Amino acid sequence: MTKDDLEKLLTDKPAETKARGAVLFNAVGATMSSYNQDRSVANLRNMEAAKDAFDKFVAEIGGGVTADRFDNLFRVLAYLQHAGWKIKKSNLYQHRKEGKIVPEADGTFTSAAVEKYARTFLKQIATGKRVTEASDDMQRDILEQTKKLNELKIKREQRRNDIEEKKYISAQDVRAAAFAKARAVRDAILNISDRIAPILAAESDSMKIKEILDLEHRNALEELSNDNICSNL
Repeated sequence: MTKDDLEKLLTDKPAETKARGAVLFNAVGATMSSYNQDRSVANLRNMEAAKDAFDKFVAEIGGGVTADRFDNLFRVLAYLQHAGWKIKKSNLYQHRKEGKIVPEADGTFTSAAVEKYARTFLKQIATGKRVTEASDDMQRDILEQTKKLNELKIKREQRRNDIEEKKYISAQDVRAAAFAKARAVRDAILNISDRIAPILAAESDSMKIKEILDLEHRNALEELSNDNICSNL
């Protein structure tokens, strides 16, 4: 970011913010000059720290975005967190070192590169999963639902075939047969008294009367049990 770019960004900001921005911007220039004169580890560390502080400041006041690019990692971090990705500053810096997110030649990060990085390496806060994992879970759910639907279709088709082959009896037919059987039992039992009343009237021996009644009841029930009322079902 140039000095002119910073001044435009600070135009409507409070005086203390403008002063802080000027200090941080100058710190970047000073540490960069020191590093160019003496490329020591200490000077490199100071330069990177100054640049990080400045980039964070720019991001905090709404800068760091140019067209479809992010000017620094702090803007990338703010965007990713706002978009619902699980990421911390330390992770993002580590990923940059590992080459998972690569800046352009001018040090900026394109929106396309940031989105690709997020989908490939980051997890979503809402699901705790990477996009590819969430997609795999969805695909498994779809396959499972499809499997269940196919099983239901097979069962319905099998039931339809069984009905056509008379392997099933309709509930209406079963109720009709049960009613007919119950009526036959009732009629058979009621007819016993009419049929054997004269015989019983001639008997005085209670044991004999019991034997006659037991025999009539047994014959009636055996006849009904042999009657195939459900033969037409």
